Amino acid sequence: EDELSHYSKRTVDIEYETLVEEPVVKTFEKIELGKIPIMLKSKHSILYGQTQNSLIQMGECPYDLGGYFIVGGMEKVIVSHERKVENKIYIIKSQVVDDDNTKKYFYGAQIKSVPEDGFKYARTTSVYVSKNDMSIEVISKEFTNPIPLFILFRALGVVADRDILEYIVYDLETDVSKRMLQVLRSSVENAQIITSQNLALTYLAHMTNGRSDSYVMRVLLEDIFPHIGRSFLKKAYYLGLVVRRLLFVQMGLLEPTDRDSYIY
Repeated sequence: EDELSHYSKRTVDIEYETLVEEPVVKTFEKIELGKIPIMLKSKHSILYGQTQNSLIQMGECPYDLGGYFIVGGMEKVIVSHERKVENKIYIIKSQVVDDDNTKKYFYGAQIKSVPEDGFKYARTTSVYVSKNDMSIEVISKEFTNPIPLFILFRALGVVADRDILEYIVYDLETDVSKRMLQVLRSSVENAQIITSQNLALTYLAHMTNGRSDSYVMRVLLEDIFPHIGRSFLKKAYYLGLVVRRLLFVQMGLLEPTDRDSYIY
């Protein structure tokens, strides 16, 4: 197999001294630590800088551009792969469109969430600001329709309008908070008929395949921000943070996420 590989040996000289009775020093030269594959035509490759005639004499194709490895007689390449960092809030201009191909939302916050305590596939939760009435909706693949923001808060156990608003804007009396409250007005109005957690769970149950409150509870535990844990209270706090940042971008107080930044 070594004869069919293009590699470099890594060797070291080892010297050790024993101190029992009289000191004795022993040296072992060129001890092999391992082999590192070398990319064909790279500066460390024997093929680097060879003329066409030399390559032909070596049995190599003079038109081979290199850029790959040979390990055990098989050609290997390094394929770069770029993906989003999990458990980060991305806020970008929405590309979601209606049936008539018009933009449905202004901005959207997307969170690709992966729990840290196991190997589970990522769940994506998105929060959008509607162009129609500035209401805020939450989208998860487990639900067939967008969820009004305040109904999701009530399903998580935060029922009163004032409590929900405080999860988002914190201090209700500041100038920035008052601007945020104006944007949130339609979200409050859209959820007025759902006044309790049980009603919210029943409402959401009709938007799932399970069609039961217990199924909705499982979805909220496992599919909505699973990296936050299984506490509804913590999920509600995190949802408030997501909406707060989304509103800051909507109001021009924050820039949208730069997905090319090394932060993400």
